[in-house]
Amino acid sequence: TNALIVRWFYMLVSLAVITVIILLGNFSAEMIWCIYLTAFAWSFASDSAIHIALYKAFEKMEYEAILTLFFQIPYVVFLFLISYYDLGFTSIFIAFLIANLARNFLDILITRTRFIKYRFKIHWSLLGYLLKESYVLGLIVIVMQGFINVDLFVLKSLVKPAEVSMFYSAHSLIILISVISASLMSVLSPAFSRLAHKDRDDLFSEYEKSFKIVTCVTFLLVMQFMLLSPLIIRTIFGSEFINAVNSFQILVFSLIFTILFTLFDIVLVSISKQNLLFLCLPAGLIVRFLLDIFLIPEYGAVGAS
Repeated sequence: TNALIVRWFYMLVSLAVITVIILLGNFSAEMIWCIYLTAFAWSFASDSAIHIALYKAFEKMEYEAILTLFFQIPYVVFLFLISYYDLGFTSIFIAFLIANLARNFLDILITRTRFIKYRFKIHWSLLGYLLKESYVLGLIVIVMQGFINVDLFVLKSLVKPAEVSMFYSAHSLIILISVISASLMSVLSPAFSRLAHKDRDDLFSEYEKSFKIVTCVTFLLVMQFMLLSPLIIRTIFGSEFINAVNSFQILVFSLIFTILFTLFDIVLVSISKQNLLFLCLPAGLIVRFLLDIFLIPEYGAVGAS
């Protein structure tokens, strides 16, 4: 409950920032509605993430799968209905909000019936600890968005829209694969957290074993994606995106590093050294931007890849 209180504080800060941006910008009434609908939808999604963290602590990750299905199925149905009946742009964001709200209600129900009863008792020292530990991770998420999107920014500035599409299609697949892999590895979080407070030697021993296993599995996965890349691109995006195959084959090698970085991330958070992550991302962002400036004008989407 203290984590939820901190989360609600962040929500108020976010809404204040969004309001200032809207007041300074030139947005249509429809766009303003969509921005606020999205803000509240992500707010409910963040509440769900705290409940999911609780389930992981009890090593009951199956509830996360249930909640994901409970969100995805209604959302897909809503999107189909919106498209079929042509309900308009704003309806997409209303559907996103309703799906997140429904998942949040299920979160509360599962937590109250299967785990703990809510006791809203404020612990000021705990609130201070949560704020101190979480703001670094929040900044990391913001920098990560720049790290992910800097290639698209430079591509849009320097080359034709077709090149942007080729890169984005391949890039979006890599992001999806990385997210799935990160979700699978998140099951290690509870075990690593326990070992961090019991025996550091055991923690690093388990990390070393996990590192070797993940490296081997990822390498085999990359080889499969390399061989099947034309089929994957043609099946998902259509034959007109066949030029995205080269970008996908280059980007797929990044999985060897990004998936292992997720494992590295979990260990650092387990030993309360997440501030070190903040050094990694800006360094990568600077290098990525400089390489984009040199490679994209010459090679386009392949250069960005």
